[in-house]
Amino acid sequence: MKDCQALLSDRVSLVVGKGEKISCYSERGVKKLYELCEKGELKGSVVADRVVGRAAALLMAFGGVKEAYAATLSARAVEVLKAHGIAFSYGNIVDYIVNRAGTGECPMESLCKGISDPEEGYCAIGKKLEELRRSES
Repeated sequence: MKDCQALLSDRVSLVVGKGEKISCYSERGVKKLYELCEKGELKGSVVADRVVGRAAALLMAFGGVKEAYAATLSARAVEVLKAHGIAFSYGNIVDYIVNRAGTGECPMESLCKGISDPEEGYCAIGKKLEELRRSES
């Protein structure tokens, strides 16, 4: 965990460690975590992420993450991580994740507010990411 945590920086927002392999990613949001779930690359991994809200925690639970570190962790994510037996640590805890504009709640945090089942969360997040992708094209 400490090795992954140390790799987080301005350029690296997500680190996934599995065995001897450590992968670093720079994308913001839950998209990369979702893609790693799709590929089955999270099972048994250790993850360090700059920001972990309920959506990211649901993806971690669905993907089979065994341990997580968040520089900023939401209280809603804590509920999910505890419920699914994922060991975790954090730098800072907040009530909820704020959107990128700083004007309110993160859309993914809001989307997953009432979801506790990881599979349901995975499906809802996938649908939302697809809607966002279509609206950008």
